[in-house]
Amino acid sequence: MDEELKEWCKGIEERIASLESCSKYAQQVFEDNKLGITGLSQDVIEIDLLLPEDDIDGLHFSDQKVHAIFEMKEDGWYYSRDILFLSARHTENRNKRDFLAEYLIKAPSGYRNGVSITGQISSFMQKKLCRPLVSFDITISLPKENQGIKKYNGVDCPYWLEDTLSDTGFCDVGYCGKDGYSHASYVGGVAPAFRVAQYGGAEVLNSLREKA
Repeated sequence: MDEELKEWCKGIEERIASLESCSKYAQQVFEDNKLGITGLSQDVIEIDLLLPEDDIDGLHFSDQKVHAIFEMKEDGWYYSRDILFLSARHTENRNKRDFLAEYLIKAPSGYRNGVSITGQISSFMQKKLCRPLVSFDITISLPKENQGIKKYNGVDCPYWLEDTLSDTGFCDVGYCGKDGYSHASYVGGVAPAFRVAQYGGAEVLNSLREKA
């Protein structure tokens, strides 16, 4: 058997193993749902995240564990129900570079220890959706629009939105749930949102048909 055929057979075996694993997981989800186990709804998911320690040009992020609850909205994004941690956007006010956004999407190799936030969400959603995912299948950002009042440790707290308002300010949502803005060095709440790339088992089957 030549090397090319061996590699092709190996690829099929790996895909079959992946599909079998997904099938077992789907059956477990079905059984768990019958038993009423929480956290398995398609619209609400719960993830234990480890926020890795990092330092981006002087803006420090501490290593901490958070329990995140994400709710899917009509736009297909999962929004964090609460504020997960606090952070500034930049160490200086007159600078549009967004260190916080960089932290949310930064590759795992850039961290002192741990796995990126996107990597952890990708691993969780791969099991939940029962299809192969990698980090770049997850788009994560601050929310683009006002999501109402959010809490940090049970207390109402302002949180950041994605957009820049001016050379000195980033958009946010205040204590009372109204749109506002704050300087880049202001410490505000972080309640991220994420979206999963829309593809799945059909692509795997099509790939197998093309190889056959």
